[in-house]
Amino acid sequence: MDGVAKPSTSSGSGVTDSASAAAASIDERFADLCESKLGLDDSMTRQAMQLFNETKNIKSSMSSLGGGSPEEVERFWSACVMYCVSRLSKARRSKESGSVSLCQILRASKLK
Repeated sequence: MDGVAKPSTSSGSGVTDSASAAAASIDERFADLCESKLGLDDSMTRQAMQLFNETKNIKSSMSSLGGGSPEEVERFWSACVMYCVSRLSKARRSKESGSVSLCQILRASKLK
């Protein structure tokens, strides 16, 4: 098929660039929540980031979650991911070694 144009591999549109910048800032805010606000260790932060990245497509399809602004939806989703990671790791760790409570997660996510 010589006459068919091949798709461009460069990001010629600003939309793609702004979407990746927004995704990067969401990742940065989540990493900040894990490290600075909740004080998680590297292992738990890595697990949380992995789950957060693997579930982004679910979050993006649930724009009505929380019924509020995109920032509020992001905070709810971040809190949900953090709680899941905390509960899943609780079976392997004792409370003294870095487990985070739901109350701590909600406060750090500003969801009180």
